Amino acid sequence: MGADVASKVADKARPDQDALDNIDEPEDENTWHENPDTGGLKDKIKNNIPSRGAMKDAANDAKNSAQQSGDTNSRGGMMQGVKNAASTLQNKGQENMSEEDQEKARQKKEEAKQKAHDRKEQAKGNTKQFLQEKIPKERREQTVYRLKKMIVEIQGHSDCKFSQLKMFIFC
Repeated sequence: MGADVASKVADKARPDQDALDNIDEPEDENTWHENPDTGGLKDKIKNNIPSRGAMKDAANDAKNSAQQSGDTNSRGGMMQGVKNAASTLQNKGQENMSEEDQEKARQKKEEAKQKAHDRKEQAKGNTKQFLQEKIPKERREQTVYRLKKMIVEIQGHSDCKFSQLKMFIFC
């Protein structure tokens, strides 16, 4: 299987014959590529970075939240303080952004989530297909049977704390 994977990677990474034929030819002279239009993104980011005062306010919020919980040394108190600080910074950042920019940011975030989900599903499907091609059905079924048998044996042991998982595994 490792050799098959390496072979497929090599096939995808290998340049086509036209690229290989033209490898010694230099690029055309004075070829310029335009910078992508970022729509003033750099300036928008600079304008939306919280000020030093906002950062201090957020730090004070975090400190106050931790002190109010009465537990400044525990993880819970610190986490609540960090959450409050993050909320303060987010609110300050949103005050500086127009509604249109906020909507664009939300759309980009959703698009990125959808692309990541699609890539994950595609990789999952490709992996399933590859394993089905390379591992015979009888071998797969035998492996599943052995894994189930091993789980039952572990759950039957007196030290096992996961016996409630049995209903999920065999459903």
